[in-house]
Amino acid sequence: MVPLRRLFGFKVVGAWESAETDTFVWIISHDDFVSADRAYYQSPDRAALKPDPARHILEPRTFFASPIPLD
Repeated sequence: MVPLRRLFGFKVVGAWESAETDTFVWIISHDDFVSADRAYYQSPDRAALKPDPARHILEPRTFFASPIPLD
């Protein structure tokens, strides 16, 4: 999925997992996220991913966040 997201112009900021809670979180960004995300999910390349990576997602959550300077 990472190479395909990058193909659509996404930046993969990072990924984290918690074995204790069986949780995976990744942060991706794009200047026009909504349009790029729509194009990604509607693409034949995404549809061709076998098996579908969504099978691993029990409860998807998407939200928009802004960075906070730490300096």
